[in-house]
Amino acid sequence: MDRCLEYSSKKNLARYCLWINTSDGKYRDTKTKFKNPSMNLIDIPKILVQKSCVIRIFWMQIDLRELQMGEYCPYISVSGFFFSDLIYHPDTSISARTWSIRNMIEEKYKQSAISIIQNQKFKIKLDLPPNVYIKDLEGSEIQPARYMFKKKEESKDDDKSKKEEPGYWSFENFENVEFEKEKKSIDFLYNDLGIFSLIIERKYFFPYISWYLRCIHNNKNECIAILDLKSKG
Repeated sequence: MDRCLEYSSKKNLARYCLWINTSDGKYRDTKTKFKNPSMNLIDIPKILVQKSCVIRIFWMQIDLRELQMGEYCPYISVSGFFFSDLIYHPDTSISARTWSIRNMIEEKYKQSAISIIQNQKFKIKLDLPPNVYIKDLEGSEIQPARYMFKKKEESKDDDKSKKEEPGYWSFENFENVEFEKEKKSIDFLYNDLGIFSLIIERKYFFPYISWYLRCIHNNKNECIAILDLKSKG
C-alpha cells in the first residue's frame, strides 16, 4: 500500500510532503495524491512502485537562485522551488522483550533515483500559483527547469575535496512538456528527482530599466501622478 502525507506552514509559505510505499512486490498504477502541494508525480516508475521506499517533496516560495547568488538573474521562479528526492524506507523494528531494535540509516538516508530506475522516467506535474497572471502568455514563455549545483575544487589540505557553490538552471532532459493554460499547470517527463521550478524570463516581469512615480497634484477629491519609465529598447 502507499500513503501520502502533507504538512503546511501557518502562512503557507512552505510545504512538506511524503509518498510512503510499503509495497508487497506487486505493480499497480500509482501516483502521489497530495491535495494542497503544487507538485505531484502522476506516473512513478514501475521499479519504485514494487519496492518499499519514500519520496519526499519540500516546497518553498523563495527564489533559491537569487537567494544564493545575491545578484541579477535573467530568470525568475513563478512557481516556487520544489525539492524532491528518494529516501530509504525504514525497516520494521525487531522486538525483543522490552527492547525495540532498529537499523539506523543516519546520513545514508538518501537513495539515487536515477541509478535505480535506469531507463524509466517520472511524469511530473507542476502547478502555477493562483496569483500568477498568464492571460497574455502563450505558454512557451513558462519553462520547467532543474536547479543544478556546480562543484568547486578545493586544495588537497582541505578535508572536503569538493564544495557546492551557487548553481544554474538546466533545461536539458525534459521530455513531452505540456502546458495546460486553463489548469495553469505543466506536465513533463524526467529521468530523475531533484530541484524543479517553473521559470520565466525576467523581461516579462520588468521590461524596463527603471521607474519613478511622483505626485504632482493632491487634494481631497483627486490625485494626479506621473510615472516615468526608462525603457530597455
